[in-house]
Order: sequence, then C-alpha cells, then structure tokens
Amino acid sequence: MSREYIEKIIQFVSAAFAFVAGLAWNTAIQDLINRYVTSGNGLTGEFVYAAIVTTIAVIVTVQLAHAQDRIIKREEAAKARREAALSKRSANA
Repeated sequence: MSREYIEKIIQFVSAAFAFVAGLAWNTAIQDLINRYVTSGNGLTGEFVYAAIVTTIAVIVTVQLAHAQDRIIKREEAAKARREAALSKRSANA
C-alpha cells in the first residue's frame, strides 16, 4: 500500500472516532442542560445548548489555528536554519 493510501485511511478512521466522540458529547451536554433547564422551556434549552456548543467550537477552532501557526513558524525557522547551514557549508567548500 502507498503512503498516501495509509494516510487517507488514518484520516478517515480518525474522523469516524471524532464523530462518535462528538455524538457522545452532544448527549452529555444535552443531559446536563435538561437537568438545569425546566422541561417546559424546550426552546430555551435548545438555545442554551446551541450557545454552549458554539462557544466550545469557537474556542477549539481558535486554539487549533494558534497551534497550527506555531507549528508552521517552527517549521519555517527550522527550514531557514537548514538552508543557512547548507549555504554556509557550500561557501566554505
């Protein structure tokens, strides 16, 4: 099997597990809201749930974007150091 094929399989399996974990959190958050919001206010509970999930999604997305930026900067710095070392070697040769 090719490397790309294995990488795609890993991505699909990871996405499937993330989906299942999301469903589990969905149920847990709904149960928590139902415990504290009276059942007569179904619409209120749904808005509270939507607000909580949206807040979590935004926080996680922002944190992942920051992590990605840090990784990219680290990789660019490492590449620049490698290129500088190579050019220094070739200049000395």
